[in-house]
Amino acid sequence: WEAFQGKLASVTAGAGAGAVAKVAASPFAGAGLRIALGGLSAVLAQGVVHPIETTKVRLQNESGTAKKYHNLFRGARVILQEEGLSRGLFKGFAAGALREASYSSLRFGLYVPIKESLVGPDGR
Repeated sequence: WEAFQGKLASVTAGAGAGAVAKVAASPFAGAGLRIALGGLSAVLAQGVVHPIETTKVRLQNESGTAKKYHNLFRGARVILQEEGLSRGLFKGFAAGALREASYSSLRFGLYVPIKESLVGPDGR
């Protein structure tokens, strides 16, 4: 974070020392970068968890005596064989990724600036 603020100060040096001091003193400085990285990390995490969640839901919804999915690994294998990767394990991923990109990016990106504006940068 300090390196980013240093680069920001060197880039905006032509704007005057007062402008740089205002940007560095603001708790919302760098919030855009935090929002972008928070959204990216949440979408990547969704990509890892989504196939597991899909298999888990199929296991939970399975009824009857003739079970097709016996455990998580066999369930994932059956889904891959019958439906493929994009239409099976990653079915509905776009909706989950969109939710994570909008909700989690704001949650991760604005937590520190809001906390610092309410409590102060030293946490008191």
